[in-house]
Amino acid sequence: MDDKHTSEKEPLQKVTTYWSENPANIREQYYVNKDNRKEGEYISYHVDGKVYEKKCNYKNGILEGKWEGYKRSQTRPDIKYYKNGILDGLETENYRNNSYDVTEHKNGVRVRVVSLVDENKNECVLGEGEILVYKATKAYDIYTNTYKNCYVKILVPAEAKRVTPFDEKFTYKGRVEYGKVIEIFDNAGRQYNEAESFVYRGNKTVYVVNKVVLPDNYDPNPEHDCGAGINVHRNLYHCDQWFNND
Repeated sequence: MDDKHTSEKEPLQKVTTYWSENPANIREQYYVNKDNRKEGEYISYHVDGKVYEKKCNYKNGILEGKWEGYKRSQTRPDIKYYKNGILDGLETENYRNNSYDVTEHKNGVRVRVVSLVDENKNECVLGEGEILVYKATKAYDIYTNTYKNCYVKILVPAEAKRVTPFDEKFTYKGRVEYGKVIEIFDNAGRQYNEAESFVYRGNKTVYVVNKVVLPDNYDPNPEHDCGAGINVHRNLYHCDQWFNND
């Protein structure tokens, strides 16, 4: 069934549409200019009419300025900015369990992750300066003659390059150019002198306590989720996902 439309004569013509499933609730409200192009504020609502779905602005039919929208059952709005119809500026997008990210766009291209917050409300972007990060690895246990899941604590110096990729899979990974191994330990607190990566390309990377680990290459592109470098986590507990998949 087609939506019902009404309009009012103004310098700009106001257009209101209603949900066919619930005719008492507004679906869209916006204005059009003499060329029948959207002009000014545009608002659309979810079918229940309780929370608006989308609020934005048009200039002669082209998105301009702040865009704000709510997914169903979402308590915080997604926010992004347009310039002449192209994403430009910061974009905030909310996901499951109250996690969210903030990315920067320049002339329509994503250039970096500004903030990445998980369901525990912890920041996951690799910060600037000297930082501590963690990597999931495996270490050989001479007492049981088996490999154990281990954490490697790595000190990344301020001058080392680092990148946080765009996180499409909620893995909360980062990537660093190099770093010094501070400690290797398992979930029982047992210490190890060396460990190795679960996954590697080319030469296998070995992590040795008090040694600098330097991978074959480093990829600074945030669009590459699994690029070259040392793939790490800012928060220790994010390493556990790799143990569960092992």
